Amino acid sequence: MKKLMVGALFGLFAANGMAQTTPTVEVDGKKLQVANMASQGRVQWGGFSQIGNAARNENDGTGNTAAIIKSVGNNADQENKPYAAALCRALKTGGHADWYLPSVNELKGLFSNIKAVGFDEKNTYWSSTEANGTQAVSVYMLNGALYNSGKVENNHYACVRRG
Repeated sequence: MKKLMVGALFGLFAANGMAQTTPTVEVDGKKLQVANMASQGRVQWGGFSQIGNAARNENDGTGNTAAIIKSVGNNADQENKPYAAALCRALKTGGHADWYLPSVNELKGLFSNIKAVGFDEKNTYWSSTEANGTQAVSVYMLNGALYNSGKVENNHYACVRRG
């Protein structure tokens, strides 16, 4: 039921990414196609649910994203506000629908390719890696610094897929 609610809730937001470019870069030996969603504004990481080990992987954004959505669902404890992982899961662009919120190491790799992916160095981006019950790891694109940001704070996000 949660999956259906998330898809319906965030379907409108996903449509906005339809006409964007999706460059492909190499990160730690794997090719990632990137959808920079900064033009969609800043969003929450999602709720206050402590997800634990299921969303603390520093290399597997796909698994983290699935765990976040399973736990947060429609973000009811935050008035059903859109959140990064669900927006990535709902994204349909470039002929693909298998997007996810990158892990912290995937996001650090995107920082290394900042010009190619079109990130604004003034922005802070969410990773899918949970830091603890109330915080998730974010990356500041000016210098690649990692921060543990409150999950209900608003940051930019990018979606990736294996390319």
